[in-house]
Amino acid sequence: MADIVNLRQFRKQKARTEAGKTADANRALFGRSKADKTRERDEKHAQDALLDGVISPIPFAADESCQDRADLARCAGRYQAINIKLDKAGGLTEALALAGEARDMGLEAMVGCMLATSLGIAPAFLLGGAARWVDLDGALLLAKDRPAAMASQGGLLEPPAPELWG
Repeated sequence: MADIVNLRQFRKQKARTEAGKTADANRALFGRSKADKTRERDEKHAQDALLDGVISPIPFAADESCQDRADLARCAGRYQAINIKLDKAGGLTEALALAGEARDMGLEAMVGCMLATSLGIAPAFLLGGAARWVDLDGALLLAKDRPAAMASQGGLLEPPAPELWG
């Protein structure tokens, strides 16, 4: 006679096994699984508490500690500014909302970027007017940028040309 199998438990175990295989495949492709990244993020967030009570004449800006609006409450009181990167904030609309909420909480804004072409950086240029500091040099670090790339003169980034948008 065959063993009795609880179908629900069998399916759950099969799903766990498949999830483990997916995590292993992601780890092989990307170096870390989503669980690894979440754990690392949580460990970094715990380090923000080291700034509790610190008073500095130089403003501290939350870079990786503040990626979206959900991070603002944890950063308020520890940092004086946040670094907004559209890639991490979830796009231009979310970055604008993040800048507005940060301002309402008394935090200043910096606009930064990841390594990207001018097309990837141009939307962040629009957010620059709401920021105290702007660091949008990602396209300048590329060996070759898109046609009609954003230009820089004397350390100042010029507005994107209409041709950049295609």
